[in-house]
Amino acid sequence: MVKIAVLSDVHGNATALEAVLADAQKQHVDEYWTVGDMTVRGPESERCLTLLDRVHPHRLRSRKSRGKLPKSNGSQSQHVY
Repeated sequence: MVKIAVLSDVHGNATALEAVLADAQKQHVDEYWTVGDMTVRGPESERCLTLLDRVHPHRLRSRKSRGKLPKSNGSQSQHVY
């Protein structure tokens, strides 16, 4: 059976995302899916992007979450979460 972690509404809270990802790893999750609002209007959006890049999530996009987070600090991330 494939274990999937579905991530949503993190809103740039990297501390919470880090805890969720650590728990998912303990649960031997096979795939990560994001469904929106991972970085929007959050205090640690760049850190969230770094954490997400480590798990290579599948990104499911809703009509509501079509915005883009501007790159900063020379980030080369190809993902918008």
